Amino acid sequence: MKAIPAKTIRNHLICWVLFITYEVLVSYSFSKKLSNFFDYSGHYLINILLFYFNTYVILTRDSRRSTKGKLLITIIYVLLEIGGYIIVKYLLYELLLYFQIYKNRQGLFGYFFIAESIWRAIYFIGLSTGYWYFMSALKQRAEISKLIEQRLLEKIEFEELERKLLETENSFLKAQINPHFFFNVLGFIHNQVKKHSGQTAETVVLLADIMRYALKKPEEDGKTPIEKEIEHIENYIEINRLRFDHKINIEFVHQGELSGVKIIPLLLITIVENVFKYGDLADPKYPAMITLSSEDGNILFRVSNKKNYAKYQFSHGIGMDNVRKRLSQSYPDTFELNVDDNAREYTLTLSIKSQ
Repeated sequence: MKAIPAKTIRNHLICWVLFITYEVLVSYSFSKKLSNFFDYSGHYLINILLFYFNTYVILTRDSRRSTKGKLLITIIYVLLEIGGYIIVKYLLYELLLYFQIYKNRQGLFGYFFIAESIWRAIYFIGLSTGYWYFMSALKQRAEISKLIEQRLLEKIEFEELERKLLETENSFLKAQINPHFFFNVLGFIHNQVKKHSGQTAETVVLLADIMRYALKKPEEDGKTPIEKEIEHIENYIEINRLRFDHKINIEFVHQGELSGVKIIPLLLITIVENVFKYGDLADPKYPAMITLSSEDGNILFRVSNKKNYAKYQFSHGIGMDNVRKRLSQSYPDTFELNVDDNAREYTLTLSIKSQ
């Protein structure tokens, strides 16, 4: 059951105090006399209980009922409420007589007693009904306002999504034009330098392959054969070997059942790039190790390298944050990424279960 806020209870108490004070003063202005505290307390306790019973039990339950037969059931409930009110009021009179707050029982349960009780019951049922409809109107207004606000937010989000989609489409169109020019230029450079430097020509070819894979649109499921990712990693390592005149020490081993295995593109290369960014690849006794294996569709990828502290201190971890986000989106609950970052070396192990 939902707790009633303290502010609501306070407001109700204030309203009842003002209402009771008003009725007592009006009664006194006509009769020029006041009853005792127990008489007022007993009668107004019954009236207040009837008010809330009609509001939160009868009307609230009745509002959930279907239209068919609703009016008849409401009339029956009201008659039962009035009958119950008269009985409780009679018991109150008997109690007041027992404690000698009332001195005689003249007119008790007579015509005037019943008529006055019916009138008071109808009066407080009417107040209760008005209060219930007023609060229901406020609640409906709040719900409508919330619904309008929600739809407005959804409209804004939809417009923002359309804007981003349009930007993506424009970027994709640009990406279709620019690479075409880029690869043509690379082809021209390759042809020009081939007769002068075979190594430079090979570097151009590797760069073209790397860029072609990076710009290639993934398949419908958003993934690519893992052999393509392996080839991309090998090209990246090889172009860096040429760049550093084969003075880097790194080994890449892949094994297992790789045929038919797919992975989201450019995921593993981000981890490999970190090896070149922050690893010490100059020590032949401590080469960086990259291993990739697959069994029954499960992928196990592991890198370990000696740290290059001069570079490592500038790491912001943005690349790995993106890796984790992409893994969470594409392999929810099916991947495990563990990092061992100690004083000397950095080791990362990624396992992806077959989906």
